[in-house]
Amino acid sequence: MHTGLTKDKILRRATPLLCLLTVWLLSACRDEPEDPDGGIAMYQNIATYVGDNNSGRSMLEYREINDSPIVTLTLQGRLNQEQVPIGTRLLVTYTLPEGTAYGTSTGIEARSLNVIYNGTVKTDATALPSMEESEGIYVMTFYRSGEYLNLMAQLPASSGKREFDLVADATTLNDEIPQLYLTTHAENEEGYNRKTIASLNMGAVWNMPSCKGVEVHLKNTNNIYQQRVVFLKSE
Repeated sequence: MHTGLTKDKILRRATPLLCLLTVWLLSACRDEPEDPDGGIAMYQNIATYVGDNNSGRSMLEYREINDSPIVTLTLQGRLNQEQVPIGTRLLVTYTLPEGTAYGTSTGIEARSLNVIYNGTVKTDATALPSMEESEGIYVMTFYRSGEYLNLMAQLPASSGKREFDLVADATTLNDEIPQLYLTTHAENEEGYNRKTIASLNMGAVWNMPSCKGVEVHLKNTNNIYQQRVVFLKSE
């Protein structure tokens, strides 16, 4: 089993902050080669752990963006399902076999696996969050892959737990474009920022027959003109 699959590389599901010690985070879904001269290309994707194959090797699935085809990445070993239950979203950094094109379902060599914040849309909220009073989110990247909303942001580090809430306005659930509200809060914030990644499942709204897209409200401190983001099914 590759060292990328060892226990110390797996962060617990409850840990919302992502620690990347030896790799860098780019705003794009795909990384460029780490060392172009050396010819070693490393890639990063937010993927879902979907279980193990008949050989006992764990499999991850991802969509590059929107409704692009599902790609399956097979690890060299097996994840501990007590620490990483099936359905968990992770950031995987990996290399491909020589001659294998990016975006191909294949076995990989994982350099690191990190559980990111996992969340699910709330459709039964009795009140909507106050966007004016909510904590600002310095958005680096915000995109859809399938029924997931993936957020990469700079947020204050915290010695406590950081949480994200994705709340649907129940009065708009039958509209063609339901309204969603994304907020975050943390305990014991510290005086510096760190990169944080969250992946939020909005399937309960996205898969409704009447839904043609969603509009997400968030307090984006990186761009005051992008406080609402629309994702359409046609994209």
